[in-house]
Amino acid sequence: MLRERSADPYRVMVSTVLSHRTRDEVTERAALRLLDTYPTPSSLAAAPLPRILKLIREVGLAESKAKGLQESANILVRDYGGRVPSDEHELARLPLVGRKTASAILVFGYGKSAIPADTHIHRVVNRLGVVKTTNLVETSRALESVVPRKFWHLLNPTLVQHGQNICKALRPRCSECPISESCRRIGVGN
Repeated sequence: MLRERSADPYRVMVSTVLSHRTRDEVTERAALRLLDTYPTPSSLAAAPLPRILKLIREVGLAESKAKGLQESANILVRDYGGRVPSDEHELARLPLVGRKTASAILVFGYGKSAIPADTHIHRVVNRLGVVKTTNLVETSRALESVVPRKFWHLLNPTLVQHGQNICKALRPRCSECPISESCRRIGVGN
């Protein structure tokens, strides 16, 4: 997923939708192919669905994502003049855009404060004992209540990287962890 702040909101939306249930390297390849071919919502809205599907075939749930992205592009063109909205409630009107995707668009597309919690963040903050949650929405909401708003935009890139490289789902590298002394290691070894 595109992680830099203030990237093009359309690119963030497409990349984030493609990232659902897909490894990062696969997401990046598919997103680049799709966005190089259809760089605007209007071009994606007018694209033949089989061509979209061919470009993103390797991502998980490719058929659903191809249809959802094209429907979103049509809504963006029809209702928003081809621009991705910068309001969470408006974003939620778009197919395949849930809380995580809307938050990612707000943070990385508009530089706004939000917490796009993914599986890495959920795992890390629960292992640390910062929160005790069972799903991503709960994790995001719980983090909003314990982390000062001025730090929200830092959580995703920092904790995702930590979850990918150190606090892995299987065989976490606790001996290399810079915060191991503060970690409660909840769920490690189970």
